[in-house]
Amino acid sequence: MIDFSFSTVLTAVLVSNLLLVLITLCFRKTNLLLDIGYKLLAVLCAVILLRLLIPLELPITKTVPLPRILSNVLIVFRRPYTIGGIEFSIWSLFCMVWFVGILVNTVWFWQELQKQKKNICTQYTDITSHEVCASIIREFCTEKQAKRLRVLTSSKCLIPSITGLRRPVILLPETDAPLDINGQYALRHEIYHYVHHDLWLKALINLLVIVYWWNPFSHQLYRHISATMEMRVDDSILTGDPDTDYDYLGSILFYARRTDRSIRLSRQFIGYFGDIKSTLYKRIQLAKNQDHKPNYRMGAALSAFIIGVYILSYLFIGEIYYVRPEIEDSCIATSSSDFYIIINNNNTYDIYYNDIYLETADTLDYYPLCQNIYSSEEDYHEKNP
Repeated sequence: MIDFSFSTVLTAVLVSNLLLVLITLCFRKTNLLLDIGYKLLAVLCAVILLRLLIPLELPITKTVPLPRILSNVLIVFRRPYTIGGIEFSIWSLFCMVWFVGILVNTVWFWQELQKQKKNICTQYTDITSHEVCASIIREFCTEKQAKRLRVLTSSKCLIPSITGLRRPVILLPETDAPLDINGQYALRHEIYHYVHHDLWLKALINLLVIVYWWNPFSHQLYRHISATMEMRVDDSILTGDPDTDYDYLGSILFYARRTDRSIRLSRQFIGYFGDIKSTLYKRIQLAKNQDHKPNYRMGAALSAFIIGVYILSYLFIGEIYYVRPEIEDSCIATSSSDFYIIINNNNTYDIYYNDIYLETADTLDYYPLCQNIYSSEEDYHEKNP
């Protein structure tokens, strides 16, 4: 049975965060980035993204008890408490806050989108039909893609960027000429994002940040995926010709020098520098070392480790294991009549032995022989006056 629970979320977050630490190390070390390659890192980031977006227990998943120390800590979050006749757990409260946070972030994201649409309609000049602009669009886009795309320019725009899913819009800073050499390279860069469907990938990782708003590692994954998208576009544009490549990199530096370091694009946009300027140095290093051969053994080892952990995290899932100290030395059989189980409203189970609370579990796999199962505490007291 496919299930969503405290254990599934805990496993997804822990596994993904641990893998992200490894990926972050690869991004921070230029030599590792060159040896492994941005393409492979992009695939591995996608694997971590999927793990976070699917925090479920599958029918093939086997539960294993967590270490005693960790279980003793986590039992605090799962144990039901009653205040004023209302039963709750820290986990149930967290789920409520989590859900409210998703709603708030969704509303904020939608309001930002509407604000940007309004600004685009009132503050930009359409240059889509300009000869230079139109020729570049025809060079890279199909006829169907070209019909959907608009190119706008404004003096208030500092960073070349692209936004929109169904009707994408490229925004360019206003220049003396309709499109100078820097503007032409910026336009090519953003068109590559469009034809490679990066806007849809951007929407997916925006969904990740909205859902896991409380997890700082989700924002780290967002930055890594954004960086690999920029590296892929650079690799597509760079031809190996020194003059052309220097002009392209020069255009990136041209806009970088004009832009204040504090500027951050809205998450609906894909900008010329990605989301932050810190990726710029890595992009230039990759451009300078285009002939560097990847270390296939290192890449294979990293891939095997991450994909292996990904698969194992669905085959096995940790479950809280807890036994009270006063009875842990006793020899207990789950078939004993002293065992009984009460079903909670949130589809968890309170386990008792001789009226001593043992644990709250998500599954009864560890108690297959227990016959004393009650639908509620009231049901237990009615049948055991």
